[in-house]
Amino acid sequence: MPENLEYFIYAILAAVVILIALMILALVLLFTFSKYFANRKFRVKASFDVNPDTKEDGFTLTVYNNNLNDVRINDFGLIYNGERITYTERYRTSHGCAPTENPIILAHGLIWLDLPVKELEDLLKLRNKGSLKLKKLAIFVDDSLGIQTTAKAKEIASVIKKDFKAEQKALAEVHCAEKKKARQEKRKAWLANFKMKVASIFKKKEKKA
Repeated sequence: MPENLEYFIYAILAAVVILIALMILALVLLFTFSKYFANRKFRVKASFDVNPDTKEDGFTLTVYNNNLNDVRINDFGLIYNGERITYTERYRTSHGCAPTENPIILAHGLIWLDLPVKELEDLLKLRNKGSLKLKKLAIFVDDSLGIQTTAKAKEIASVIKKDFKAEQKALAEVHCAEKKKARQEKRKAWLANFKMKVASIFKKKEKKA
């Protein structure tokens, strides 16, 4: 009887181990298939890259299609402080699409667009009316039904904030240098005027003498 009980306990433990292994396998399969049948149609990303050929810095807007089917999009680009900056027309031109053709993203494929750093920074300064304080920046894509997917453009924002901060520092240094030069010129003008007055006084005394 004790031997049979021991075998019975081993059998239960083995069944429990197999059950746990099957549950882990089921979770892995569920996670894998959920990526293919995700409710979120798109994944959008804004990144900072360096062109290996030109060695120039640039931003890249990327839209991933999470679906099993090809998807047509209406528009994509950036949202800055609540205002849209669309790049669909530029994508059509740079990728040889027809002027009225909306981009199609293949199943589990992607589209991308490169943006020069200076061009985007100049545009944001224009939107800021000259201010170098960066506001909320995100990337967006609209599907054929007008449903919008967005994500924060953290990497781009980080680079632009750094550049704006460096520009603010440079402008502050220039302003300080100009103020210092103005003070020096004012001092020189006062000293020259003072010398002229002293010289004038001595000339008057010489004439009287």
